[in-house]
Amino acid sequence: MRFEKIETEKITQDAASVALTDTFELMKLQRKAERKSIFKIGICVASLLLLIFLVDNIGWLVFAMAYFPAICLLESIVLAIYGIWRKKNNLPRLQTFALTLIMLLIPIAVVAFFLLPVPWVLDLFQIKCVPKRKW
Repeated sequence: MRFEKIETEKITQDAASVALTDTFELMKLQRKAERKSIFKIGICVASLLLLIFLVDNIGWLVFAMAYFPAICLLESIVLAIYGIWRKKNNLPRLQTFALTLIMLLIPIAVVAFFLLPVPWVLDLFQIKCVPKRKW
């Protein structure tokens, strides 16, 4: 088996400096994207902790009645706006609108579950509809 030497072109100084500059620019953009993602993760963790402390402070029933439906409604509005943006840019949007619909139905289900005096709901929470006695 013979080995042949392959002739290669020498890289010019200008081409090398352009390649290095492009590499350094890519590294800068990557660091910037990493900082953004770390910031987003930090905001999400802080929001989750605040939500946990809120639920702990006010109780799960008040949270389920007041804050959770409001959060779902706000999230459905944000998702609807995001879905419209995706539609304008010709991107897939079916899942976004499906999640928007689900987030709109959750507060309706919560209100129906907690506010309607359905017998099985009363039995679930062991609530007895007995009139108070007057002493």
